[in-house]
Amino acid sequence: SFHKEASYDAQSRLALKAARHLLSTRLREVLREDLSGVYGVGVRASIGRFPVELATGMINFGCNPDRVDELMTATFDVITALSSDEIDPHYLENFKEQERRGWETDHKRNSYWQGVMTRAFWSGEPLSELAQEEARLDALNAEDVRAALTHLFTAEGHRSAVLLPKE
Repeated sequence: SFHKEASYDAQSRLALKAARHLLSTRLREVLREDLSGVYGVGVRASIGRFPVELATGMINFGCNPDRVDELMTATFDVITALSSDEIDPHYLENFKEQERRGWETDHKRNSYWQGVMTRAFWSGEPLSELAQEEARLDALNAEDVRAALTHLFTAEGHRSAVLLPKE
């Protein structure tokens, strides 16, 4: 797991969501498709506001216990590569397209609007922030995503847990 102080604002949350999407996609490609080491990879990342503004992240996967070290090393290799290499524009465009498609359906559901209003109430954010979501998405670039990724997902200070089967 990963924990870092972070700013709770709409642009930071969007950049972290895109970083989560990018990392999840790349880890699936490498750990599952290239190394055949896992069936799936879970990546979670969010920024909370209370009691302090804090970003948290988690990466999880199931694998053969004999391959734990190899796959954890590969995981951090992917994070390092995404932090230092140019991010393929395809990943960012894919994220933006998925967000837009999600909005098309979400905006028709009452539960979406209930969640928006609840978050606005508890966070103190004005509902007018919602009108800026398209502009924020359009403005999101690879550097924003890299900054969010490198801020939270670092080897320093992370905590790892390995659950092994009973013998």
